[in-house]
Amino acid sequence: MKLAIIINSLRWQNGGTRVALSLARELARRGHGVTVYTSRYSPAHTYAHLIRDFRVVALPEGFPLKPQPILGLNLPGLATIAAYRHTHRMARALAALIDPDIDAVNPHSSGLGYPTAHYFKRRVEDVPVVWHMNDLELLEWLNCDASIFNPEPRCSPVKRLFLRVIDWYDTHIILPSVDAISVLSEDTRTLARTKLGREATVIRAGVDAELFPYRERTPPGRQLRLLSFASFFTHR
Repeated sequence: MKLAIIINSLRWQNGGTRVALSLARELARRGHGVTVYTSRYSPAHTYAHLIRDFRVVALPEGFPLKPQPILGLNLPGLATIAAYRHTHRMARALAALIDPDIDAVNPHSSGLGYPTAHYFKRRVEDVPVVWHMNDLELLEWLNCDASIFNPEPRCSPVKRLFLRVIDWYDTHIILPSVDAISVLSEDTRTLARTKLGREATVIRAGVDAELFPYRERTPPGRQLRLLSFASFFTHR
């Protein structure tokens, strides 16, 4: 199969990027044709050892990554609209770079991922899209509930209503282009069901067998405790 994997940016290292690149590498190892599409690509600042087996396509270097203020004003509401509008401008530009002869599209969690797939499906309607959602992307949830941007987020009723209007457009116009959703945990699957009205499939992230090779061990005869963690956000 020819597969397109969409990642927000390959200019830094984080868990979501590693999950996406590890998946791309494994699919390439199994003989699939994999191309990763991203807004920016800097091999020296990402997981270079995971990228050697497939092609990476990025937006042109001159493409602006930051939104321009509306009417030259950087007011909170206008800044949110400008950022959302710019993300969709990037998504349309990246979608135009995707090979139309793709068998499936796999956007990964970010504001850029599934909008890019949405604009691509305007050209190629019958291509399946599977969105891998690490976190819910709704603006109201991110800014008012999830404690990602602020330790104790507080949103006024006016701000919540404003963000819900944008979220409505996202969930009713953009998100229907996604045919299936995968998540890493039961908690995120619950968020997909309650906040998006969509069912999701839990697919756990595996352990890197090269970095952590299996070794036979003798049981120590006492209880073992296994510790796992993600980024320490309150909602996790």
